[in-house]
Amino acid sequence: MRWLSLVASLGVAAVCGLALSACGGSTEQEAGVAKRVFRKEDQTRARRIVLRLADFPSGWRAEHDGGKSSDKLDCLSPDFSDLTTTGGATSPWFFKGEAPFATSFSSFFETSDQARAAYDRLATEDLANCLAESIAKSEGTKVGDVSWGKLALPRLGDRSSAYQVAVRFEIGELTPSAYVDWVFIQRQRALAVMVFGDILTPFDEDLREDLVAKVAARMGLNSVSPATGTTVRKPPLGSRAHPYPFGRSVKLPNGWVVRIVKVTPNAWPEIRAANRFNDPPPDGWQFFMITLRATYRGPEEPARFDESEFKLVGRSNVAYATWHEPSCGVNPSPIAARDEVFHGGTITGNICWGVRKQDLNSLLMYHDEFLGEKTFFRLRR
Repeated sequence: MRWLSLVASLGVAAVCGLALSACGGSTEQEAGVAKRVFRKEDQTRARRIVLRLADFPSGWRAEHDGGKSSDKLDCLSPDFSDLTTTGGATSPWFFKGEAPFATSFSSFFETSDQARAAYDRLATEDLANCLAESIAKSEGTKVGDVSWGKLALPRLGDRSSAYQVAVRFEIGELTPSAYVDWVFIQRQRALAVMVFGDILTPFDEDLREDLVAKVAARMGLNSVSPATGTTVRKPPLGSRAHPYPFGRSVKLPNGWVVRIVKVTPNAWPEIRAANRFNDPPPDGWQFFMITLRATYRGPEEPARFDESEFKLVGRSNVAYATWHEPSCGVNPSPIAARDEVFHGGTITGNICWGVRKQDLNSLLMYHDEFLGEKTFFRLRR
């Protein structure tokens, strides 16, 4: 698949072809590339950091030449020639079928300041924007929409960040999408970069989180962060950085126990069937609907379920509420806000929002009780 290999190879070009000596090549310094003065100890540590086959679930395989490519990113060329790497390693490519795929790189620099400088020049929004532009301009492949945005990531090491590019290809009557994620972690003199990709849907969030945690642990992030002097901890479950998994029953502070039963990203057919006077979403928007099961376990009864407390947020970082325009109109089988529910009673129904298409692949749902804490949920398995 030319379109799949394009996304994979450019994903690596974005981090490997720029400057990281971990990616191999000549020992002679090239223009803009960091100098290489490898030390045995740092080289060994770099090799220990990168992903390995044992990190993955069963069914994955490793390929040592899975990402070779001559593709270049002409739109981004930071200068690393003032930096010196003292160790570097690249993992094999890991695949499950043709996709999903993953790979990783690690480099040690002469000083912590140099590692921070490399992070500042590499882990930028310009990188994601450049890759999106390169894919859109590629020859031999018809590309539709290309978008990118930041991914939620807990604080790891001195600094960390993550980005995702989403690409929709046009192949005859088919319009498959592909996704590439990058995760960057810098700790003292070490810099680790992970690349994850998949087709049709983004790379599995739980697996990505697990793989990132394993690499972070091998960077020594189970101990104390040198930047803050505090223990690095995973964000609390239910936060935006660590939302509840899809389908889990969660008790909210108001006494309701809720579980997402179904997600309908394009709900217009159901909305149109519910009432012929419902208006379609405007260009660039989509009606997004979930089916929610709610059981009341609070002390005060009867209670009313308030769907307006449930909102969505995506990579644009602008919340969507049920009362915002564009409105879904008459909702098919709405969760019964007008019903009084006593302790142990259960209701099931739909909640619908109008959302921007650019946010579809990054949406989280959250419960936003007035003057209360926010509880976040994943909308994908």
